[in-house]
Amino acid sequence: MAYVRHVVAEALRRGWSVRLVTSEASLSHPATQEVLANCPGLEVSTSLGDVLFPVGGGMIREAAYQLRQFANFATAYERISQRCVPDFVYCVNFEYFNRAMVVRGTPFGLTPFGGMLMRVRFHHREFGVSTPARCREVLNRRLFYRMLSIPRLCLFTTCDELLLKCVGRARPEYTSKLAYVPELSTVHIRSSIECARRALGIAPDRFVVLAYGALSMRKGIRELLAAAAHPSFPANAMVLLAGALGEDLWPLMKGGAVEGLRRAGRLRELGGFLDNTTEHDVFRAADIVWLGYRGQYESSAVLVQAASMGLPVVACDEGLIAWWTRNHGIGEIVQVADTGSVAGAFSRLASDRALRERYAARGLAISSRHSPGAFSAAICDAIARASKGARPVPRDVIRECAEVK
Repeated sequence: MAYVRHVVAEALRRGWSVRLVTSEASLSHPATQEVLANCPGLEVSTSLGDVLFPVGGGMIREAAYQLRQFANFATAYERISQRCVPDFVYCVNFEYFNRAMVVRGTPFGLTPFGGMLMRVRFHHREFGVSTPARCREVLNRRLFYRMLSIPRLCLFTTCDELLLKCVGRARPEYTSKLAYVPELSTVHIRSSIECARRALGIAPDRFVVLAYGALSMRKGIRELLAAAAHPSFPANAMVLLAGALGEDLWPLMKGGAVEGLRRAGRLRELGGFLDNTTEHDVFRAADIVWLGYRGQYESSAVLVQAASMGLPVVACDEGLIAWWTRNHGIGEIVQVADTGSVAGAFSRLASDRALRERYAARGLAISSRHSPGAFSAAICDAIARASKGARPVPRDVIRECAEVK
């Protein structure tokens, strides 16, 4: 929702009429309420239904879910367009129905549309990004280009510069539909470390390792806590878990080993949704940020947030997180499953201030292009270009289609 808040604010600043389409359940979420509080003039529609993601996964269940979501978005659009046909539809995340679009086309009638897709990785290996070889990526490549061929799809935004290079090489006819937008960082230094630690009740002499966001096993929390119990873990260090804990972590967090870390003062938890002030404070109070994720081959907004706050990262050795960390020189790369390696990286950073400062300086050097203003302006500029370039549909045709509905 941070993406939504900044894009909506920029669109309203430009004088655009904006309608946020969401579900009844999402409307009450604190993140959505924050959007409404910060964007006066925003119209809201709760035309979307809630479609639960299938438990257990599998390709057939995933395909059925995508088709249900496609129908969900199509129905919501139909309801809205009966009152007012929008000039453009922008989807913050296509992942709900991107595969269904390949089969069904657009869910938005004759209206030009665009959006963002986060988990595209068929191109990674050709650019030296460490990802597992999967036969499925051959299919994903074909589906991706098939999606780009949808006539009314006028815009595809991505935070992955390598994807733009890939499309430029392989299918240059689609490059006009693509637009690079910088990954968004919502945190920037606003106060002292001392103030942030005082607000969180963290002692000045502690070395703080932050794990932030929607926390789950996939974020390497088991491995992080195992490193915190390792003899090489710095004596004055502690782990700060900040964000909502996934259900898969509950058994681990109730275990005796984790309770021992709490008693030893090596673990502090701030659960649930964090407002802007608390989000800033947890980053400002930290010394380094944990990005030892498992099986995540896309980039991470947390990496950009760490760079924006001048914090080194300890990162996994695969995917775009490792590629970013290595190419920009902003932290240590570890084998996440090797507890000694992880604990050793923490010890090395804790004892070497000059090393931390080198990583921090490199992070700060790249952070300016990831500001909320740069992100939201890039999105809105891309929408403006796509809207201008879209082939206009005569209003009598639109009215005729509305009557048929």
